[in-house]
Amino acid sequence: MIQVSPAGQQFRRTLGPNWAAGLDSLQNLSPVPSPQNSVDPTKFEAFISMRIQKITEDWVKLQKDVGCRASFRKRWRQLTREARKDWLQMRSIPRDPHSHVYAWAQGLESGDQAISRSSFMSSLLNIEDLSDGSVLPDFLDARANTHPRLFRYTDSLSVLSGVYTGYLSLKCVPGMIVTFAPEITGVEEYGISLERGVAIDGEAYPLTLNEETPGMSLLQLEAQQRVYRFLADCLLVGLNDPSSESGNESLPCITGDEECPSLLPRAVRLDYYGRPGTIDLKYLGNLVNASLDEAREDLWQLRQDCGVWMNRLDETPGRMPGRTSNHLRVVFGRIDSFHTLSRHLLLLEKYNFFADQNHELDISGLSKDSEARGLLISLHVALVSVLEEQLCWLESVPWPKGTGNLSVLLQLLELLRTNNPALRILDMAAVMRVTDREIAKVDFGDSDTFLMMQALNDVSVLVCCLKESSKHSVLFSFLGEHIHLVNDLENKWEKQNRPWRSVMEKTLAALGETERHKLDRHIRNQSIDAKSRHLDFWQVINRYMVASSQGNIANEEVVYEIQQAAPVDMTRPVLNHAHAGWVGQANDESGITVTKLRRSKTRRDIQSKPLVLNPEQIAKARPLPVITPVRDIWFWSALSAPCSENKSELSWSDFETAMVNIGYKIHRHGGSGRRFEYGKEDASSCASNGTPGTIVFHEPHAKRGKVSHHLAKSWWLGRLQRRFELKL
Repeated sequence: MIQVSPAGQQFRRTLGPNWAAGLDSLQNLSPVPSPQNSVDPTKFEAFISMRIQKITEDWVKLQKDVGCRASFRKRWRQLTREARKDWLQMRSIPRDPHSHVYAWAQGLESGDQAISRSSFMSSLLNIEDLSDGSVLPDFLDARANTHPRLFRYTDSLSVLSGVYTGYLSLKCVPGMIVTFAPEITGVEEYGISLERGVAIDGEAYPLTLNEETPGMSLLQLEAQQRVYRFLADCLLVGLNDPSSESGNESLPCITGDEECPSLLPRAVRLDYYGRPGTIDLKYLGNLVNASLDEAREDLWQLRQDCGVWMNRLDETPGRMPGRTSNHLRVVFGRIDSFHTLSRHLLLLEKYNFFADQNHELDISGLSKDSEARGLLISLHVALVSVLEEQLCWLESVPWPKGTGNLSVLLQLLELLRTNNPALRILDMAAVMRVTDREIAKVDFGDSDTFLMMQALNDVSVLVCCLKESSKHSVLFSFLGEHIHLVNDLENKWEKQNRPWRSVMEKTLAALGETERHKLDRHIRNQSIDAKSRHLDFWQVINRYMVASSQGNIANEEVVYEIQQAAPVDMTRPVLNHAHAGWVGQANDESGITVTKLRRSKTRRDIQSKPLVLNPEQIAKARPLPVITPVRDIWFWSALSAPCSENKSELSWSDFETAMVNIGYKIHRHGGSGRRFEYGKEDASSCASNGTPGTIVFHEPHAKRGKVSHHLAKSWWLGRLQRRFELKL
């Protein structure tokens, strides 16, 4: 019954489609009151008051010690990374980030033995993150300048996973609920009270976003108390002058992440010093549009490069509904996902309220009936839905074999593959970051890893976008109102037009099951040369794509874009060719032209609405920037050489170095994704006649990052030449 109710929709949205599999663990979040876990209301209020008092005392110290914070920042900047780690080690905090994720994995392996309760209390306190760049000084300043109550959930993010997995236990105050006031008048007030709630079976449950169960609120405040105690101790203990500890002055600690934080670490940094009430729309746009651009160009390469297509086809699962269907669903599905999100963001960008705030939306200023409020929540619903679609695809992705310490990685990959409810409880951003850290420890040898790494990259991008959009929840006070509004928007989402997915689905439907199986056998027929199979495949798909899109203007525009951006090479090998004759001759295909689009009876206002140009068409309409490398000339020369003259392999690490030396900065995504953004003011800039745009590449993990010259030229140089002219 609950699965088809509005509450069931909320469970599915919060815990994923397999939420019912976690019902036993969910009971840990609402334990039945007993003499062992029940606390008298008076005693409970005393516990709460004690924790709030200690939090407030430490916060006031942070506020007053402005000079100490400035001195701490100055000396911190002078310390090396290792010196910072040594100093933090003495504070008795975990070494690795997201200690709760590692503790969860360790518990599965060791049978819950020797799992520290503190691992789940506050994963913000760890040596790896706090030693990086200016994270700790910024952490101190952010918490000194903002009331602790705004960070209660952030400081205790890992507590929920501890309760869910049974490592932390909740106290009960039967019939009572803890309420946090929406606003406070006194600076040193926390706005918390214990009140009688609406009881269900003798236990009260939160009905608003400002309410919490007594047991959970007590653990949250304990976690926050640890955070503020740690921060106050940092200023109390202070830092020794680094130059006094040795004869030589320490070198400043300048890390790559400080200048150019990777995707997942950046998302985590928002928990340290981000603004809970502000959404960075520009950042969301950069992530989504760069991913859309990469997904489009992936399709262009698959249509035009036989070698890339054959490699990808080898990795694509052959299970039902077949290799052709699986291949097209992945390639078109990725474009559809990011294209749909890009359209949502475009609506937000056109809204004047956002333009006045430099793409950073202060959501506290949105009224209840604001159009912007609805657009923002609609974007969040779209992100949740697209993420679920991506996680469903992960279930069928083949996991490559590797060597090394795989225990934690395999557990996390299984968590993702099964879409386990614990994935959300542990915090998806934390899970993806730990997964990425563990992947770096594995040697995959010659295993095919592209599909897995590509999928993990997409999930990481979506998770980080979702972390930003989820801040919209502060717009609601009543939980039921939020659930019903999001449910309504989710139902509308399922009915919206998604042309890229529609083209793919209609093409496969028109092709039919029998013809798809014939095409599957044909493209795997080793007696036919690879180039002929590649040409036959795309000519067959083209024909059915064109035919099934007739009369649907949105679909016709998608097909037109594909044909214009990546026409199929019609040149056939003379020998050893067997055409896929069961679908007719490819030359019968007439395609979709601008004239056909303009003649479409369903198109409106054709004279006043020009066709939308994709980035590649725009690039062709204007001169490209010119890049003249001054370093790594040998690499660019080798990469640019004709394939017939270069049979060697090229290294990804050399490619990264060469890109940095012409002015690009690298942002690491999860999985294989690497976002390259050009530094306009960078001293290493080698660009003239404009600035190259952002581009996402996928790092090869097999063969220690080495690829053939042919693939390097197609994957790397081919895409770069759409953005700038390389002048050697």
